[in-house]
Amino acid sequence: MGITPFYAIIADFDMPRRPRSHQLEELSRDRLHTAFGAIGWTVEDLHHDYGEDLLVRIFEREKATRYQFFVQAKATDHIERYLQKDGRSLSYPVSTDHVEHWRQFWEPVILAVWDAGEDITYWECVQTFLDRRMRQGTWKSAKTIRISIPKDNILNEKGLRRVFVRTRSRFERFEREREGGQVLVNLLEEKLHLEIEYAPQFGILIVGKPGGEGEVIAFGRFASMLEDLHRKYGVSPYETFRASLDLMKQIVQAYQRGETIALVNEQGTIEKSWPTLEELRRHVDRWSELNEGA
Repeated sequence: MGITPFYAIIADFDMPRRPRSHQLEELSRDRLHTAFGAIGWTVEDLHHDYGEDLLVRIFEREKATRYQFFVQAKATDHIERYLQKDGRSLSYPVSTDHVEHWRQFWEPVILAVWDAGEDITYWECVQTFLDRRMRQGTWKSAKTIRISIPKDNILNEKGLRRVFVRTRSRFERFEREREGGQVLVNLLEEKLHLEIEYAPQFGILIVGKPGGEGEVIAFGRFASMLEDLHRKYGVSPYETFRASLDLMKQIVQAYQRGETIALVNEQGTIEKSWPTLEELRRHVDRWSELNEGA
């Protein structure tokens, strides 16, 4: 009968054991690196604490595109725990804080769940799930949200193509919204005989009515700025807007006359000047960016 040496018992007792969850996490990441790398996409590992595990940049025919997406990688030895009653989808819990954070992302966030037993990775775009299944704000009272993942969302060749299409679609939604807005403006001008100026990035809509009357509508960041000025100085948003238009008109006319806009202190000394309208515009843009959120 053999006797185990005492030092061997002590060594075995003191050896740290790696949790299975850590092994699964690393294996799931390896599967994702392999899947994305096989079609030429690049993968960057990210800090675990923020919820996004990977950043994937999409390449087509070895050429970089403007498309990219994040991945939260999960794994399990017991996929049956997440199988819904109908057997056609999984229900995986995700932190509500993470989901609320991702809802603001321009890039898609892909939840990938690796079934270690069958070596299959299931996936779903978190924003797509939210758009289709949940009304805004309905999840805020819960600590976790269960993301539904169709079982036919497998990260194979077809699945990767679908991930690409969804990513491209989210990146192009601004172009679609802008095109749709212009179509609506053209339709209103034609049917109602209006003259409409629509600048969504600036946050202004000007509707000119027959007879010379018109209406100016501010929204978004521009409307917030007008409200801030109203609270601080008691000037109505309309008065502020009209004064801004008058000032811009005077500035343009001054440059057209060959004059220069300058900043003069109380002693009459020029502190800063802008010889061209383009230089003044760059100064205003820079000032706005530096003071954004200050």
